[in-house]
Amino acid sequence: MCEELKLIIEIDGESHEIENKWYKDKVRQRELEEMGLTFLRFTNDEVMTDLRNVESILEYWIEDHI
Repeated sequence: MCEELKLIIEIDGESHEIENKWYKDKVRQRELEEMGLTFLRFTNDEVMTDLRNVESILEYWIEDHI
């Protein structure tokens, strides 16, 4: 989390597929967004196999919100 940018970066792995973790995450995300925070979500696979694209998305978002 970057408090200055009000940005939360979430990396979702396989654990989100079990026990409806994705549903709990969506509820938590909605509550935090109502407080003015923004979420950027990536999968483990994106981070591990396409990090440059993840970096580009982060850079674009930051440039657009500063």
